[in-house]
Amino acid sequence: MNLLLINAIVGGIIGGLIGGLVGFLFSKFYKGDEKKKKSIQTVIIVISIVGLSNSNILKEPIMNLLFPSHAVSQKLEKKLFANLESSPHLDAIKKMNAGEVQLYVARGMKRLSSEDKIIWNKIRISLAGHDPNLCAGFWTGSITSLMLIDAFMKLQDEEMNEFSRISARALHLEMEKGLFTNVHANAYLGALKEIATKMSQDEMIKLDSVLTAGVGAKNEDACWAMMKIMKHIDQNPKDLASQTLVDFLAQSMGRN
Repeated sequence: MNLLLINAIVGGIIGGLIGGLVGFLFSKFYKGDEKKKKSIQTVIIVISIVGLSNSNILKEPIMNLLFPSHAVSQKLEKKLFANLESSPHLDAIKKMNAGEVQLYVARGMKRLSSEDKIIWNKIRISLAGHDPNLCAGFWTGSITSLMLIDAFMKLQDEEMNEFSRISARALHLEMEKGLFTNVHANAYLGALKEIATKMSQDEMIKLDSVLTAGVGAKNEDACWAMMKIMKHIDQNPKDLASQTLVDFLAQSMGRN
């Protein structure tokens, strides 16, 4: 496994590289300005690392020094395979290319337990807190792999451990074709209305404006809306609105 594949896993579970464009989904189902319901093309920057030495003994330290993301990817790789040791699909997973891994991880998100989806939401909050542009990207889809890796390197060890475990779990469950709860977009919008009832009048107007704008929302407004949703889920993990929201967010991953 290499850095390209690790980037794919990060993109798959966090969102932005494949599906998971909340603003796009809302603009598709929300009754707003039709002109704002435009498609989004996510920029994917591939990190290509050319071998600096034929000696792995020299190569790894040099790579880790010049590219901190490489050191993180090596750490994540070990954790990922450690979490997949008991999976009967491990050999098949090792044969996958980066695109396949990304797709399987993303599509497997909807098959996670409610508890793991809540943890996944916490990781996204942490990542969004490190970069306002990444935060907005969770809504608009304007996320690059470099942006994700940069924020990912700032995670705490415990968060990285959970990220690796959830990545492996999502990948395994997609291989197993595990069951999941299908949530319709209308139910998602209903859950949003539930959140809105706890907002001030000004916040309700702002949320309505962001929903109408969809992926065309300004970065500041997109991040605000995304944080409102994610933090509500985090603070109220057991209420119906939160479960509906996190289920739909996970379900939206992996959509083209």
